[in-house]
Amino acid sequence: MATAESLISVLSMRLRDPQRTATTNDQWLSIISRAEALWNAVTMKVIVEGTLSVEPYSVVYSVNTVFPDCIRLITLRDGDHTLWPLDAKGLRNMDPAWLRNVGANPEQWSMLGRDLLLIHPAVEAARDLTVAYVQYTPILTTLQQELTMPEHEHAGILDLAEALAALRLRQFKLLMSAGERVKARVGA
Repeated sequence: MATAESLISVLSMRLRDPQRTATTNDQWLSIISRAEALWNAVTMKVIVEGTLSVEPYSVVYSVNTVFPDCIRLITLRDGDHTLWPLDAKGLRNMDPAWLRNVGANPEQWSMLGRDLLLIHPAVEAARDLTVAYVQYTPILTTLQQELTMPEHEHAGILDLAEALAALRLRQFKLLMSAGERVKARVGA
């Protein structure tokens, strides 16, 4: 695995600052941490599972309270049954009284904003659901710390970090070229 120091060395050369006079090591660590988290949000490479305890007759749950390191929910499962993702408008269109529906098993889930999870229908008895989500990668604090993302994703992280650093340094030509590389890697 690559350390933050190795990525900083590459980035400082790309931005024509090999002595790191324009950007301190703490600023580099912040930029690389943000780039790694953003890249993980796009590529969804660091996925973890957790347990959500569903209370009887409750439909709304705070994601950040239960999973503070969650960027995005991917799936919810009740045993072997996978709940269907649905947008909040879909719930309303399916049944205008969705908030008051109660059933033996949950069938759908939806996000309302970035933090509120809706589970439909509400269950009659408490149970645990398995939640798979994209994890927010840890913040880098030392130069020797290893990145969380797999090694084959480091090129994308470097390109994104270069774009963020170029924006910070107001080097717009470098920003455009790094942005094009990021765009090509993402496939947008």
